[in-house]
Amino acid sequence: MLSVRLATISIAASLWAVAWVCGVAQAEPSPVPCSSPSECAELSEWHLEADALEAAGDFRGAARAHEQIAARRPNAHSAWRAARALARLADLEVERPDERVRLAEQTLAWADRGLFLDPGCAECRLYRLVGLGHIAAARGGFAAAGIARELVNTLVRCLEDEPTFVHANGEDERANLYYAAAIVYRSLPESRMTRLLLGARGDKLRALSLIRRAHARSPQRLDYSLELAASLLCVGHERGDPSLREEGLGLLARIPTPSGEVPGSVHLQSFADQLRARPSGACGVSRESVIAGRL
Repeated sequence: MLSVRLATISIAASLWAVAWVCGVAQAEPSPVPCSSPSECAELSEWHLEADALEAAGDFRGAARAHEQIAARRPNAHSAWRAARALARLADLEVERPDERVRLAEQTLAWADRGLFLDPGCAECRLYRLVGLGHIAAARGGFAAAGIARELVNTLVRCLEDEPTFVHANGEDERANLYYAAAIVYRSLPESRMTRLLLGARGDKLRALSLIRRAHARSPQRLDYSLELAASLLCVGHERGDPSLREEGLGLLARIPTPSGEVPGSVHLQSFADQLRARPSGACGVSRESVIAGRL
């Protein structure tokens, strides 16, 4: 039971761990429903302003902009976009647990609002998953274990009905899901007891398959590259497969030093340093374990 609880803390953290790529906002038709050409034009302008704020790293401003659109015309898209912006704010508060929980609860509230408006909203469900991960990671211990089954069940449901939205700057919500799922399946114990307790158990080969898919969709993401390298080294070491180990070491050697302008770059650099220092220990190393070691 202890191993499951500790693993739950780690996997919960993984669900929100994203080194977000902040590109320049590009023109994108507003997916928000509207009733007249003038309203469509106004909502589209608000939508582009929200995108620009998020691209500039003003996640609080982006959340408020999407909330404003949702207040004018309630819709699931604006709800999950507000949830996403709040989740990105929470990702910047990894060393302030109380503030992270507060932001994560707001993330959950907006994701749930989106699901109320559209029960089939896959992106809403993904950011519900992210919110749960933030809360479990920030609270830790038995509080994390207490929501573990809900968290895993939500992940399974997300994989059954995957998000499809691709942002104008190329960021891919389906890839975000694959990344989160890969860390979960790499981190969970592979015992039958874990499946009985949580509804799923670890599967390192599945984790490797998932992170390959995420990386193929968004190869520019440093966090995806690091997780792929860790998964290759982990599976290669456990299965005695030198080709996987060599692939992982080669990828690790090509990953550039994270820019200080990228949120979470310190944690990503520490993750990379630990993998390079001890490749054989990759199964027990993640960005989340680095963060936990700093708290």
